[in-house]
Amino acid sequence: NINTQVRDMFDDYKVTENAVKLLIDRVGNDLELIYSEIEKIKIYKINDKLITEEDIINCTTENINIDIFKFVDDIINKNKKEAIKTYKELLKLNEEPIKIIALLSSKFRLMYQASTLAKKGYNEDQISEILSTHKYPVHLAIVAGYKYNPKILLKYLEDLADLDIGIKTGEKDKELSLELFILSL
Repeated sequence: NINTQVRDMFDDYKVTENAVKLLIDRVGNDLELIYSEIEKIKIYKINDKLITEEDIINCTTENINIDIFKFVDDIINKNKKEAIKTYKELLKLNEEPIKIIALLSSKFRLMYQASTLAKKGYNEDQISEILSTHKYPVHLAIVAGYKYNPKILLKYLEDLADLDIGIKTGEKDKELSLELFILSL
């Protein structure tokens, strides 16, 4: 149950069930994102270790419901229409293409690393420790990574790295180049 997993991420902090639900409603159900938001909240409340719904509202930004794993799946499955639609939604939310490239790269890298380690016989706890990542995103990455050829994941990582460099050096248009990457799949 996601609520239990999220509550566990608060460690020894006191948090109500309503605050946990509010956090999930505001941030979405990407546990990696929830984890990073919880780390911010814990720093904010380090002195009294009591987290209220008001703290959740003050410390988190509301996320529209874009499922980044679905976006990644759409890209890998060459579902260009859906991927472009999601990409345009992200741009409407003023998300920077560089940030989207970094996010995609991070997901592809985690999928590649986690599934490679799983194939070598490591369990989720070991992989989570090796990659210094919370267990739930590792689980999702292993499941997703098994669906795809590791060579394809590496090629996408290379392409995204080239895009990143091209955008940062001014050789490529930031919005158009990521759209062209999606269309070229």
